[in-house]
Amino acid sequence: MTRSSTRRRWLDPVSPGADLAIRTLPFVLSVIAGATDIIGVLGLNGLFTAHITGNIVVLAAHVVAGEPAIFSYILSVPVFMLVLLLSVCLPAASSGLRFLRCGRCCCCS
Repeated sequence: MTRSSTRRRWLDPVSPGADLAIRTLPFVLSVIAGATDIIGVLGLNGLFTAHITGNIVVLAAHVVAGEPAIFSYILSVPVFMLVLLLSVCLPAASSGLRFLRCGRCCCCS
């Protein structure tokens, strides 16, 4: 599929049924993600299945309520970001490659 055919496909009008599905998909996925998080918190005694979102929410609730912040919640976000960075850098370094660049997005150009 060429770039022009892909662009043409995205610019063509879609059927009303497909348009409705495209518009409701983000809402449906958000409801599913929220329900999964709530079920996890209630069913697993406060353990968040989406741990970064949950830890940030609990940290914000403690700060807003004026309670002392729990150190593990403060530490969870930078540790998560560090592990993400290492998961990209270590495989690239071990294979001798630099970061893969597409050359089209704002980060790579």
